[in-house]
Amino acid sequence: MISGIIGGILAVLAWHLWQNYRSKEMKEVPEPTTRDVANEASEVGQVLSQMKSCKDIVLDSLRQLQCEPQVEDLGEGKYTINFEYQAENFSINIESTCRFVTLYDVFWYSFDENDLEQLSNVKNIVNNINWLSSLNVCYSQSDENNMINLHTTYSMLCFEEGNFTAYLRHILRECFVVHNNFFKQIAEASAKNKD
Repeated sequence: MISGIIGGILAVLAWHLWQNYRSKEMKEVPEPTTRDVANEASEVGQVLSQMKSCKDIVLDSLRQLQCEPQVEDLGEGKYTINFEYQAENFSINIESTCRFVTLYDVFWYSFDENDLEQLSNVKNIVNNINWLSSLNVCYSQSDENNMINLHTTYSMLCFEEGNFTAYLRHILRECFVVHNNFFKQIAEASAKNKD
């Protein structure tokens, strides 16, 4: 009984000491001023302006991968770069104010939206792939022809140092891994449904 009371007192004492320590630690950290934030933003802006643009990095990397990129200027520092890699059409969206770019592999699988069994299979497979892969598979519905289309997207950091070309090549290959995984699972689901 006494050991329980002593234990309780020690716990309360430890808690008060911890709170006192934290309050002193919090007081020692100065709040940033508007001037501090503006200076940091200015420094970041200067660093970014000295870096090679994402557009140039992506174009150089695609050329190293033996692609023939086509640049579409969307205005306001936004670009879409379309290219073919291993007979698949891809695009990369770039904004000049951002160091992240987004890769798209669109319309690589389509099926009739009225095929409910296929829709169920595709939803399950897409969820499974998205759980296991760093790439995102999504689908869209076309009202014009009643088709559901699959697409792959991936947002990646565009960096100057290191080897962006190898990184891009790896992600492009991952798109094909996703395709192969999807087609394997859809074939297995179709075979299971026939049984």
